[in-house]
Amino acid sequence: MSRVPGWEGVLSWIIALALSVWTGRWVGLGTLAMQGLALTGAALGLVVLAPQGLQACRLGRARHVARIGRPRLERWARRHPERWLLGQGGPWSTSQAQALYQRLCSAPDSAEVLLLSHVRFMRPVFLQSEEAVGHTLVMGAPGTGKTQLFKLLALQAIARGHCVILLDPKGGGHLRQSLAQAAAQVARPYFQLLPAEPEHSDGLNLLANGRQASELASRISRLIPADESDNAFGQFAWMTLNRIIEGLLALRQPVTLKALRFHVGDQGHALRARLPLPGLVELTTHDPTHYRKMILALTPVLETLTAGPLGALLSPPLEAGHHTVMEDRPRVHLAQVIRQAGVFYAGLGALSDEALSRALGGLLLADLAAVAGDRYRDSASGVPVRLFVDEAAEVTNPAFIQLLNKGRECGFVVTFAVQTLADLEVAMRGPAPARMMLGNAGNLIAFRTLDPESRRIWAERAGSAWVRTGSDSVGAQQAQGYKGWQRGYSAGRTRQLQEVAMIPEALLGQLPNLHFVALLGGRRTVAGRLPLVKG
Repeated sequence: MSRVPGWEGVLSWIIALALSVWTGRWVGLGTLAMQGLALTGAALGLVVLAPQGLQACRLGRARHVARIGRPRLERWARRHPERWLLGQGGPWSTSQAQALYQRLCSAPDSAEVLLLSHVRFMRPVFLQSEEAVGHTLVMGAPGTGKTQLFKLLALQAIARGHCVILLDPKGGGHLRQSLAQAAAQVARPYFQLLPAEPEHSDGLNLLANGRQASELASRISRLIPADESDNAFGQFAWMTLNRIIEGLLALRQPVTLKALRFHVGDQGHALRARLPLPGLVELTTHDPTHYRKMILALTPVLETLTAGPLGALLSPPLEAGHHTVMEDRPRVHLAQVIRQAGVFYAGLGALSDEALSRALGGLLLADLAAVAGDRYRDSASGVPVRLFVDEAAEVTNPAFIQLLNKGRECGFVVTFAVQTLADLEVAMRGPAPARMMLGNAGNLIAFRTLDPESRRIWAERAGSAWVRTGSDSVGAQQAQGYKGWQRGYSAGRTRQLQEVAMIPEALLGQLPNLHFVALLGGRRTVAGRLPLVKG
């Protein structure tokens, strides 16, 4: 079936209406009779003359992207606290799978097949209240709509009074400005960490939350490259950090990155002079030459996080009265941001320094895991926290998995985005941990995805549907009998049920920008498109 452009369907309807009016005038019908004839002609134009044009009209509307202003979105979010707007679309069930199957059979090579062309009634698509408390995994190629989805959900969370924390490895300015404006609109504190723009960044203590020296030591030692963290060098680095942090905690001194760098370089002598703990005594009596060799993997990590303007952002000065670039900027930690129901944006700058982006992202997630652990132990509900992690494969670590496993009980809801599921497998060093992260996501949202393996796994999660298939056959036979040649004709029609994928894998690679398919709450499938949020 050839596809007729949408304007041709409308033109056919106009022609039918005009012909009906002209015919009525030509035959001399009265006004009432002429109106009836015109309406009949218009109906014929809709039903008979332009069925393909109407279908194309739906395709045209599907390409059109709706817009919504930020103030209107915020008002809607406050009035409907139990729903989270995702866009426009509709449910996807067996009937839609049947229509899509028939269209694919008639035009298997058509790249114009869109999911929304088979959604009969376009309506707002929501995350219901029971679905919104679950984590959400977003998958899609660059530029398909992941950042727009983050913006849509984050603005609704701010309007509802939730704490919003967004980790953006790339560090886009548009999203940052939208969050700052939304926070100012509702008089909520806004903070940002921008390593590439220290003059516009707020200070953040990434080691302020954590009760045990071993946990803080693990947080830093995980930043050591993977090929060195699992051997003797990584274990020695963890032991060194653990002993130094125990000394700082015993002396009630703040644990900061600059303090750790100083005391690691000092081999713990300054701490031992004030507090002769057995661990510090053993550390300071270690052979200095061998000690320098064993901390070679740890030294660059601490150097990266404490040098230059970044060091001033992440650590207060060691000496009172020491002037830094942070004198006119606030200095907070994530527990304070959450208590104030604030908005925090971290633009990690992965495009310019990937290693630093990974280190900062890992520390931020580990600090949030510590905050979640404190809330869990104290049985404190507190302010709901909405955490958004873009390009999650670049900052994924064991602390992130802990947040996904136990964050819901502490009021943490995570929305994280990846380009392909293979990225998670590489980041987590195997398919099993990546599947664990996938299993922790109660909602799955897929934009256009180019990776075949990711499409296959997503289609498996979407399930299958039974559709009706059939074939028609016509035959003719000729045979010689006792009366001469005789001819016979036959016709047949077969109908059967066939199991097909609810969402074909190939279709996930053809979705236009901002169009998505979602599995929500493990119970329902929807197809829709995101609105563009203005402001």
